[in-house]
Amino acid sequence: MSGSKGNSLIIQTDETTIMIDCGGPKKALLDGLAQHHIDVEDIDACFITHQHSDHIQQIKTFSKRPLYSCQEITHVAAHIIQPLEKIVVNECVIIPFSVSHDIDNVGYMIHTRLCKIVCVSDTGYLRQDELALLHNADFYYFESNYEPTLLMLSKRPHLVKIRTISDSGHLSNEDSARYMKALIGPKTQEVMLGHISEDANTFSLALLAHAKAWFDEHPHIRLTCAKQFEVTVGGKI
Repeated sequence: MSGSKGNSLIIQTDETTIMIDCGGPKKALLDGLAQHHIDVEDIDACFITHQHSDHIQQIKTFSKRPLYSCQEITHVAAHIIQPLEKIVVNECVIIPFSVSHDIDNVGYMIHTRLCKIVCVSDTGYLRQDELALLHNADFYYFESNYEPTLLMLSKRPHLVKIRTISDSGHLSNEDSARYMKALIGPKTQEVMLGHISEDANTFSLALLAHAKAWFDEHPHIRLTCAKQFEVTVGGKI
C-alpha cells in the first residue's frame, strides 16, 4: 500500500516475511495482510525508512516484531542501523542506503537467494554513488510522487509545494523516470511506482512519464503503480 495516507511494503520469500514501513489506517493494513494470509506474528522483521506519520502510523501494532530504524523511535524499542550496514534476516541480506529528505531517511536494498530488490521512497534526489549501488535490480519499488503542474494547482500551502520540489522533498514523475532509466539493467523484470500523490499526480501521468523515458528500450519490463488502500502484488520470481 502506498500513497499520501500511508505506506507499507511486504517482501516475502519461501522462508522470510519482511515489512518496510507500517503506515496507513490500521484496518486497511491488517486487512491487506490478511488477504495474503499474513499475521503480525509472521513478520520476521520490520524496517522503517523514516519517521513521518504516513510511514510509521501503526508502529505500535508491530512493536513486538524485530524493528530496524536509522533513528530512535519514541516508546518503541528498535535496532538502530547505519547506511550500508548489512542486516541478515534468515536468508535475506538487507542494506539501508541514504536518501535526501527533510528528515533522516533511508531506502533499502534486499538481496534474497533469487533476486535483488530496491525500495526508494521519499527523496528529492539520488547521488551518483547510490545509482551505482542500486543498478540492475530485479525489482524496483520507486517513488514517483508528483506532477509539477498539478502540484502547483493543488490547494497545498506554498511552503509545502516548495518543500516538495526541493532536493529534500520528493521525486517528480520526470525525475523518477530519469533515475529509473539509469538504474534499469539486464536483470530488471519489474518497476512498481509508489508514493503517488492523491492531489498532485495520477497513475496515468506517472506511467506515461516512465513509458516515455525508458519503456521503448525495455518493453519486457512490467510497469505498475502501487495503490493506496489496495494491495498491489508484484515481483513474483
